[in-house]
Amino acid sequence: MQSSSVILLGIVGLPGSGKSSVASGMEHLGATVINADVEGHGLLVESPIVEALVSAFGPGIRSVEGVDRTRLADAALRRRTTMKTLNAIMHPPLLKRLAGKVREAWQQRPDRPVVIDAALIPEWGIGSYFDLLVFVHCSKALRHKRLVAAGRDLAVLRRLERFQLPEVDKRNGCHVVVDNHGSRDDLMERVHALYRVILAGPAGPQGGTLPCPRKLWID
Repeated sequence: MQSSSVILLGIVGLPGSGKSSVASGMEHLGATVINADVEGHGLLVESPIVEALVSAFGPGIRSVEGVDRTRLADAALRRRTTMKTLNAIMHPPLLKRLAGKVREAWQQRPDRPVVIDAALIPEWGIGSYFDLLVFVHCSKALRHKRLVAAGRDLAVLRRLERFQLPEVDKRNGCHVVVDNHGSRDDLMERVHALYRVILAGPAGPQGGTLPCPRKLWID
């Protein structure tokens, strides 16, 4: 695979949209993928983070290894103020960790695009850091159907979505929209089409133009 002048991409989407499937497809094609959820979970065993969370939300969230994610979510999703407390503790070290992972990826494979799979890129206000932002679009009904099939707790996810930006705002802040209302094979065809767009266009951290017009729909 030839090298790409687009070196940093963000994949955004609501739960069940297929965001991580798009990132996985990108990885198969040669991109280096960093999953923000995985990196965030890794923070929940680090002593300073654990102690800050326990201080804010009580000893009931503590687990043998660090923090119990289910109990933490239950405590944090009660109201907007508790979510702000959680975000204030978690987001700064998470963003620092992601930045370190990006630097590490560039050092190891400078010829590969780097993809960050992170639903909260718009909420973090870091969209300008990316050469390209991709929104994975799927109807709420289909998203929820997929989540139920995967054994996810819809009640928790609905509470979580209340504290995120509306879908239209997330989508409008991205350069590319990938439709995911079909099969996985359909989605992978769109991922291949998106990757061709990425490889074709002049863009990068030193300036240049986006490899596609706003807004490009890949469907």
